[in-house]
Amino acid sequence: MYKVLSENDKAAARATLPEHCVDGLFRYFDNRIPPGGFMTALLENDLKETFARADEINREAVFAYVYWLYNHAPMGSYGSPEAVSAWLNPAQ
Repeated sequence: MYKVLSENDKAAARATLPEHCVDGLFRYFDNRIPPGGFMTALLENDLKETFARADEINREAVFAYVYWLYNHAPMGSYGSPEAVSAWLNPAQ
């Protein structure tokens, strides 16, 4: 376990992001566990796939996710397929 996110980061996520996806987001950052399709598309900055894979709740929360990522996620952990792959496979 890496424990990348601070308690402040996690509190901000719990306060603003859909409850059913927060734990998956934490696992991605703290344990480098691949998230589901919606979250992967969001982290890879694939707008079309983000909306195609989002449920109704997440579709309405895309701005909140982007805001949270910009303000709380570690640099280099999101933004492109290459960044996500590098985050999930740091030894490569």
